[in-house]
Amino acid sequence: AQSEYSWKKILSGGAAFLLGLIVFLVGVVIHLKARKASVETQSGHEVSRAPPLHFQ
Repeated sequence: AQSEYSWKKILSGGAAFLLGLIVFLVGVVIHLKARKASVETQSGHEVSRAPPLHFQ
């Protein structure tokens, strides 16, 4: 019973680690995309923001 318990601990720890890793990677990807987008909007700030205002 003790070996089964230790396996459950290892599996739950591994699952928690993988979940944390996935969340971390998703956060990094979102951060990099947001940073990339903010750089693009800063370079063409007036050009990208002016047309939608005219269409409304």
